[in-house]
Amino acid sequence: MEIFHAIELAVTMSLAASTGGASIDESMEELIAQKSRRILLVDDVLGDAQMLAELLIHLGQDARAVGNGAHALEIVSSFAPDVIILDLDMPGLDGFAVAKALKQMPGQEKLGLFALSGWSDNAVRERCSQVGFHRFFSKPVPANQILFALAEYC
Repeated sequence: MEIFHAIELAVTMSLAASTGGASIDESMEELIAQKSRRILLVDDVLGDAQMLAELLIHLGQDARAVGNGAHALEIVSSFAPDVIILDLDMPGLDGFAVAKALKQMPGQEKLGLFALSGWSDNAVRERCSQVGFHRFFSKPVPANQILFALAEYC
């Protein structure tokens, strides 16, 4: 399933960069470009996170991608993201554990947490809400949904 997600994201990125047909319409590009945000993407399928980071950078955002929860916790203080997009199902520290750790760190009260997962049942969504995630996305997620949530959240 991850390879299909990566392919969909790569196609979305190439369409967004082209001048012909864009899956990310001009109004969305303008909306997201109005403000520069610092976005940390955390996914054990690092290629997926890197592709989304590249799209966000193309749209004027400051985005970084890391491949595990421990690395995310290591760089959060120095990078100071506005939003972290976390995969829930990662080896080691999963997205839930990372979110809980972030909530306990001083200075992270305004940090936006977006969950990204192949799981989409109501129990997972409820757990995300209880842990403190602000948004939930089921993989594969169209880039427009993430862009809109970023523009809406911060």
